[in-house]
Amino acid sequence: MPFPKRVEWFAHVMSTYFAPIAGYQKRAEENLALIFPEMTASARRQTAKNVLENFGRTLIEFYSPIDFKAHIRTGGSKLEGEGLSHLHQARNEGRPILMVAGHFGNYLASACLVSDMGYPVGGLYRPFTNPLFDDRYRNTLAKHLDQVFPQGPQGTFAFNKHLLGGGLCAIFTDVNEPGGELVDFMGVPAPTAVSAARLALRTNALVLPFFDIRQEDGITFQSIIEAPIEHTTPVQMTKEITDRLTKRVLDNPEQWFWVHRRWRNNSL
Repeated sequence: MPFPKRVEWFAHVMSTYFAPIAGYQKRAEENLALIFPEMTASARRQTAKNVLENFGRTLIEFYSPIDFKAHIRTGGSKLEGEGLSHLHQARNEGRPILMVAGHFGNYLASACLVSDMGYPVGGLYRPFTNPLFDDRYRNTLAKHLDQVFPQGPQGTFAFNKHLLGGGLCAIFTDVNEPGGELVDFMGVPAPTAVSAARLALRTNALVLPFFDIRQEDGITFQSIIEAPIEHTTPVQMTKEITDRLTKRVLDNPEQWFWVHRRWRNNSL
């Protein structure tokens, strides 16, 4: 199946068949009701369906690394934003770079374009409990990124070493972190890790939020690298990173992964 049709087909399969059975539709609607209590039930259903279509597109793009990267390189996206000049400057100076993202749009578009500029991208990910699935996931992720580091003593050590050596790493900052700082996310406190900010302060890394906004055609992106996060305190930096993501999600709510149990302190 040609890549564009494959992406569209899997978006339909995910939102229409798999997601409702897995409970993703219900969970997304519950999270939307928490953040947007004024939203009607029909609007929540439609927004959740759009969320799951984006999830389906992102998932098949992830498991089609050759086609996805070829598509991005031939006009599927173009890097822009205030942070791009800071990225080049830091790279020329040999300064560590920490690119922070959320589960929004498809971050792999920016990762592909940054890597193509000659800036190898390393990524830290949370391993899955199923070893067979985790092995397949890690191998596929390695086809998108230049280096992959699983969370854990060895992986985290290698990740830090890569960053300290003037490397560029990408990390998600929008997952639930039990025992983390309660940081306001779209108006509701959410347990949030401040480890990315602490790492940036320890290594003097440039912190650049980036977002890949899926366009109306469902297969191209607006890839934006925003202005750097100022080095202050771990909590303040984490709040600023979260605020940047909040703005993007509020502008395009259907592109964030509302299936996450992001506000577990609120029974979700």
